[in-house]
Amino acid sequence: MFESIKSGLRSVSFIVLASLLATSYASAQVQTVTGTLSVAELSAGQESILTVAYQATNDAKVTGLGLRLHYDSSVLTMGDYTDRLRESAQPFQIKDDTSDFDGDAKTDKYFLTSWADTSGDGWPYDAAQPATLYAVPLTAISGFSGSTLKFTASSTAAGYSLEAADVAISKIPGTVSSLSDLTATYTIASQSTASSARSAAAINIPVDKIGNGPDKTINTADDVTVKGSYVVGDLTFVRPPVNLEAPAATWCPGNGGGCTEQNRTANDPTRMGTNLGFRRMQFAEAEAWCTAENGRLPTRAEITTHMMPLVGNGKAFETDLVWPQKSSKYWTSDKTSAGDKAYVFTTRNSTNDNVVNSVTNTIALVEKPLWVMCVGASAETGGDSSPTTTAMTLTPAFSSDVLSYTASVANSAASVSMVPVLTDSFASVSEYTANETAVSDNTFSIA
Repeated sequence: MFESIKSGLRSVSFIVLASLLATSYASAQVQTVTGTLSVAELSAGQESILTVAYQATNDAKVTGLGLRLHYDSSVLTMGDYTDRLRESAQPFQIKDDTSDFDGDAKTDKYFLTSWADTSGDGWPYDAAQPATLYAVPLTAISGFSGSTLKFTASSTAAGYSLEAADVAISKIPGTVSSLSDLTATYTIASQSTASSARSAAAINIPVDKIGNGPDKTINTADDVTVKGSYVVGDLTFVRPPVNLEAPAATWCPGNGGGCTEQNRTANDPTRMGTNLGFRRMQFAEAEAWCTAENGRLPTRAEITTHMMPLVGNGKAFETDLVWPQKSSKYWTSDKTSAGDKAYVFTTRNSTNDNVVNSVTNTIALVEKPLWVMCVGASAETGGDSSPTTTAMTLTPAFSSDVLSYTASVANSAASVSMVPVLTDSFASVSEYTANETAVSDNTFSIA
């Protein structure tokens, strides 16, 4: 009798457990999003189309969906969407991922898309599931070594959760990312002659400023000194102007052309506290500001040679100069071939403060003001002629599949220093040749 009861209890226990599991499974309502790539492996300059599909449990018609597609804009650019599911669609937009919704520090932007049923008939009403939500092109840019796309929900239908797998884009094995751009300058060091001596007005040097430091209280131990200038060779770089030095009404007027109350100024509380705001300007005003200070905007080559070695945790840009980094970028004088954008100097990621230290990104000349670093001649030190830096014309014109370039230096000079700017972390200059003779580095005699 005892054995019979024990067996019966086992049987009842199994049946109850199975019933509970079945009930739990039936109550799991999900909105499933799937991303599919037209090409799963890329190298720089190549494109893949991401198609995003949607299906609800049992193909249910629900109240809608809000969806974020997270991506790393430092290695991928997103083009215009196609194949949009139009019924109940709300405006699509690209936003900065300042809140890190996906928990991935590498993704800095997301594509926000949403659909909301306003008829009461449920969504999607006409489209059969699985339904295509949209397709969007993604292009790998210079330095691409693989990336992962992630989805999160900004909203789901009541009782539903989002189910969406990450989408990995790999780098084509064995390839080297092609160059996305190449520019160069050359500096001529002439032999000293009376006729070649020049006289140049030195750039205006702004005064040092005191920041109230991380504790945001002035006159305490963590106050910092923001240096007015940095001298290297015959060049002097000067800090961006603070707000009082460059009034917004003149240098970033709110006339609907891009300057607003919110973006005219930016500070760096992480390094210098909160009492110093630095004026941001659009490109034309930035050029005018530097001219008024007897200077000019620096070239990418000058930034690469003189400023980028100073950037990084514990390096001089933050420990000695203490110039702002986190909340904005700096203009350079170099424009794109189309002439509507300029290359910018990015020291750190504005979201997570990680070191970026690059001059590869571009910003439109209008509609987005940035900080202004100027460069100019140092104070006169004598009557000898000074080196001059000139843009170098490359032949042939830049193309991502051309690996050899030539340039002519017409000026008579004792020596030349060529400074190339390669906007690709995988690329390097393999050799220099002067007058058909190989030289060991980028500085060589042409006399």
